[in-house]
Amino acid sequence: MDSKFYADLSQDLLLMLNDAEDYNVIIQTGDNQNIKEFRASTFTLFYKYIHTCEVDLSNQSGNDILGVLFASDELLIEKLFIYVQDHLIEKQSVWVKENYVPVLHTIAKFPSCKKLYDHCVKSICADPQSFITSKNFSSLDKDILYSLLERDDLNIEEIDAWDCLIKWGIEQTFSLESNNNDRTKWNDNNFEALKKTLNQFIPLIRFVEISSSDFFNKVRPYRALIEIKPVNIISNWIERKNGKNPSFNKKYKFDLLYRSSRDGINANTLRTRCNNQGSCLVLIKHHQSTKIYGGYNPIGFIHSNGHYCYTKDSFIFSFENSEDIQNMKISRVNSNHYDYAIDEHYSNGFNFGDTLIYTLIIQVIMIML
Repeated sequence: MDSKFYADLSQDLLLMLNDAEDYNVIIQTGDNQNIKEFRASTFTLFYKYIHTCEVDLSNQSGNDILGVLFASDELLIEKLFIYVQDHLIEKQSVWVKENYVPVLHTIAKFPSCKKLYDHCVKSICADPQSFITSKNFSSLDKDILYSLLERDDLNIEEIDAWDCLIKWGIEQTFSLESNNNDRTKWNDNNFEALKKTLNQFIPLIRFVEISSSDFFNKVRPYRALIEIKPVNIISNWIERKNGKNPSFNKKYKFDLLYRSSRDGINANTLRTRCNNQGSCLVLIKHHQSTKIYGGYNPIGFIHSNGHYCYTKDSFIFSFENSEDIQNMKISRVNSNHYDYAIDEHYSNGFNFGDTLIYTLIIQVIMIML
């Protein structure tokens, strides 16, 4: 009698699963706050897999296959999970590409889906244009967007990254969204709200790689959002972020070692305070000009007299003023002169190569990294 009962129940369940539209069934597992829901069409595949150890995904939609992936993970059916994840990568790549945002939102919650997540990220980085122009992009989770923008291998022009960030930020900001995206009608509160939304993302944009015309036309109108300081730009240069393969997320602590207005203009005092302190940054501002000059010494200053030091990472630079990031200039060591990059001469303060910078005629700020 029991075997007949289970046989009938099994047959009824199979009929129900094969005609989910008529039954309009959502199957729940778990209890209390740990309830998981599966569509009947997803459960059909499980039922057949459990009884036959076979699964056919050829006629299933991408959404249903994604549902099978998570159901197999929840039910700890490892072999099925691995098979379905590989199927999405190898056989459903077009669907995945067309639905990057909802797919990423779903799989980001499951550490076991790392293979599929990495596949999506790698594909986006290689060809981000279709992704950033997709209709769902503005709803992308902020943590996922941040992780993409901070990558070294994201193949996107900086101005395009800026454009898509502004677009995303507007849609994510209450009181702006698509019905109030006319910037000419914004007030200070609108800009402040957008700034709060984008605050953590702004440092990820490499403004030094944006052309002057694009900066003027596309970045400058949103200047209220940006707080770029010379120290941020110099940090980029130290990491060589003005190149095509910049590094990210290095944090620096700047300690003031010597300042002429505080310590007096004296080469001996400068050397006493700055020698053997590690990598050093020199900032110079003439009292009759807004220009800022400086240099970075990755070796640091040592007690020496007439000795050249080898490095390929030092550089000298200039700013027209602390607010003008478009007229910055940087000069790195010529590859033929690495052996002469730093000229250590104790009595003359600091020297970069054969160019001597006399501390007696300028105000100097020395900062250690």
